[in-house]
Amino acid sequence: MDWKQIYKKKGAIQDKPSKHIIEIIPYFRENGVKKILDHGCGTGRHFKFLLNNGFETFGTDYSEEAISYTKNIVGEEFAKNLYVSDMSTIPFEDYYFDAIISSQTIQHALKPSRDKAISEIKRTLKINGLVFLRTISQKQTGFGLGELIEENTYTNIPGLVDGKNPHHYFSREELSEYFFDFNIILLKHYSNIPMNKHFSNGLEEWVLLARKIK
Repeated sequence: MDWKQIYKKKGAIQDKPSKHIIEIIPYFRENGVKKILDHGCGTGRHFKFLLNNGFETFGTDYSEEAISYTKNIVGEEFAKNLYVSDMSTIPFEDYYFDAIISSQTIQHALKPSRDKAISEIKRTLKINGLVFLRTISQKQTGFGLGELIEENTYTNIPGLVDGKNPHHYFSREELSEYFFDFNIILLKHYSNIPMNKHFSNGLEEWVLLARKIK
């Protein structure tokens, strides 16, 4: 299934915020972050968490089902801040956000869409704004399995609930190249992150924090 089908059939299969998102909140506050985009917000686990921590939060996702679910859990007051939008289009003006989080989103696209998504993140961040990105690494279960459709990108991966989606497995070098024009504050690999019953193999991921400098 792709993520639209997953959300339609299973609903919110992830409902707790990532520990990395929890841990970044003090840093956001220290750096004066007020307006945040949850890029690829899914069913709103991080959107709701950021709202509850006092941030003016916006969310985008390509799944109408996910956006509808998130609107229901956050209520009418905040529903207006949620948009159905592909990851490669952020429907906001230049320099709009103090910070953008993108959690396990850009890996599910081919290179033209990944390139455009990162370009859009850069475009809509303010100068000195922060991007906080999580994405799978080449140590992740599934790398090298299924159908190779692009360099380090596979689909029809056996054993994954979202195995029909493209999965691009990032290297440190690739992420560094994408954000060559940012000040990279953190680029760290985390192994065997516990997930939930739908992702029983755990997670091998890169976590990046970077500041826009121009």
